[in-house]
Amino acid sequence: VHPTRIKPYLSGDNKHRRIEHAPTFIGPTTLMFEPMYDIVHVDEKWFHEDDNTRSCFIFDGETALQRSRWESHRKQQWDGVKLGYDHLPRNIKHFIEASTVPVER
Repeated sequence: VHPTRIKPYLSGDNKHRRIEHAPTFIGPTTLMFEPMYDIVHVDEKWFHEDDNTRSCFIFDGETALQRSRWESHRKQQWDGVKLGYDHLPRNIKHFIEASTVPVER
């Protein structure tokens, strides 16, 4: 595990401050951790540390594209398109009408 600018190693003082801060989230009557649904921790410096200069826009009706992957067991590229649905008929309505068998009682 290597430290990064986004998630550096904690010093002894940082660890001690975290341990002191954690009990503030314990309820005084229940002695259980309170739900933290209404708490957001925001540190502005992290927004500018990891700038991603690449932009990707997906418009309505578009899907996200991905690179093809190498399948080692088949020894070929797989682009994610063919998922084994070739056996399904193209015209489902015609298929259902053709495979329906009338039953007499």
